[in-house]
Amino acid sequence: MFGKISRPYDCINRLCSLGIDRYWRRQLIVSVGRCRTGPVLDLATGSGDVALLLQRAGYDVTGLDFCAPMLALARQKGVKKLLQGDAMHMPFPDQSFAAVTVAFGFRNFADYTLALREIWRVLQPGSALHILEFSSPAKWLAGPYRCYLGKIMPLLAGIISRQPGAYDYLASTVARFPDADGLAALLAAAGYTNIAWQKHTFGIVAIHRGQKPVSGCCQTHKTAS
Repeated sequence: MFGKISRPYDCINRLCSLGIDRYWRRQLIVSVGRCRTGPVLDLATGSGDVALLLQRAGYDVTGLDFCAPMLALARQKGVKKLLQGDAMHMPFPDQSFAAVTVAFGFRNFADYTLALREIWRVLQPGSALHILEFSSPAKWLAGPYRCYLGKIMPLLAGIISRQPGAYDYLASTVARFPDADGLAALLAAAGYTNIAWQKHTFGIVAIHRGQKPVSGCCQTHKTAS
């Protein structure tokens, strides 16, 4: 499915988000920048937007995705390190990375618990996972947002990509995905600590951070913008 929509994928993202998705990804890079430096893994890297931003910011970043056509686009953009693979069975040694990022890909993982466990394995102690995902918008926006997400966006994206079923699927994954508190609970249950999240654009998306502890207790924080 992702292979079929790979070519128009970036264009559709810009159109359907009115370009705001670029801001969201930049905020994810800001989140990573608050943490220690070192090798970074960008999971579900797709067409490489986040990996390229990290690379330009000076990080030693590796992008991982299971979809070869998406990786081809990332390679064309200039992302240097790319691997085809499964986020739930990664080809990396334990404690390989100082940070892991996932932008709009976590909700597509077949098993959230298994994915969090595998990310934990490749993270260095004291390092963090950063997840940018759709969340629950403000109450006044919820009705129009559901209409846009369920009807208008799949129609627009389907016309451009000629793959309407793919965007029906993507919209349904957003509707089923846990809200910010729910994702924080998943992180806590998997053992991550110092969990924090920040909402953006009236709560349409949230950026979560969870740390693989060296020691200490879990602390949870949330902010909004």
